[in-house]
Amino acid sequence: IEELLSLLWKEGEAGSKPPSVRACMGNLIIYLEREDDRNDIQQIVSEVVRARPSRVILMFAYPDLPEEPIQVSVSAQCWLEGASQERVCSELIRIRATGKKIFDLPGIVVPLLVSDVPVHLWWRDRFLEHQDLFEKFVDSIDHVIYEGLHWKNLPEKVARVAELTQRLRGKVAVTNFNWSRLLPWRQRIAQFFDRGLYEHELDNLRRVSIEYHASPEQADGRFFQALLISGWLAGQLHLKLRGASRNGSAIHFILSAKGGRQVEIDIDHEVIPSPGTKGIQELRFDFDHPGAPFTFTMDRDPENQLLFLQIRKQGTCSLPQKVRHVSASQATLLLRGMEHFQSSAVFDRSFANAVEFLNAVSR
Repeated sequence: IEELLSLLWKEGEAGSKPPSVRACMGNLIIYLEREDDRNDIQQIVSEVVRARPSRVILMFAYPDLPEEPIQVSVSAQCWLEGASQERVCSELIRIRATGKKIFDLPGIVVPLLVSDVPVHLWWRDRFLEHQDLFEKFVDSIDHVIYEGLHWKNLPEKVARVAELTQRLRGKVAVTNFNWSRLLPWRQRIAQFFDRGLYEHELDNLRRVSIEYHASPEQADGRFFQALLISGWLAGQLHLKLRGASRNGSAIHFILSAKGGRQVEIDIDHEVIPSPGTKGIQELRFDFDHPGAPFTFTMDRDPENQLLFLQIRKQGTCSLPQKVRHVSASQATLLLRGMEHFQSSAVFDRSFANAVEFLNAVSR
């Protein structure tokens, strides 16, 4: 494979005017099992390497197909950069394995990694379905990214991921797309409570209400997304879980803040058949401000790609602030993970809180 790569660059230098510049800020390994992913993944890779040039290794694994010899191909992803229109290229290696040959993938992939730059592993399909295969990569990677939307049997799946995250802490950063999808929501909430604005109202917070939409096949994954933002709020506000209850689709958590003050978190959802916008749709914060209770709401308008932010006080009328809110593409989610992959105490705490909340309502 290294000989093919060397030949690729020699041919590129001979045939390109101006000569190609080889760029590599990291390694990106992608594991996928669905044949219909081939076109999608090509588009995602093209977007990612333009923003973060990397040696990309695509592992097309088909464990359910008859065993065949492993197939390998190499190519270059090239684009013109800057005012000088310099031709910049990154390497793309495709490896196809079937049957039990998928367990040979680590031995092929690891020697191909570029040294002294980060190694990201995006496990695009059925994370931990083949944990014995995944474990063979652990000593050679810095970061693993997984999806989480299509989880089934949520308590069992989350427990396995929590155990893995704990075991890899300090060695391999573990992040997921559900966390990356929450970035715009977390940023807006943090801005609202920024110093000099409504920071002093934190002591008056009484209830947080979360509404999300989910398709039937993503019900568990979207629920855990709501738990993640609940866990993040609990961590940032130093809230401790005291009780939990479920009434149909509605989930109710009781938490306590310093000094014993009670804060409630309510989660509810609506099932939306595909196609349709999924994920968090509304966040509402209720404050018991002395003499003047008020609410802060964040409402999503997916049709117009907007987020409406509004403060409602009794006896007053305030116009909502409109900010752009676009559903992040897979490429954007992947880049967010790659750019902020260092182990995050905030994510670890949020994930741990989400697991605690899940266990409380699963008993």
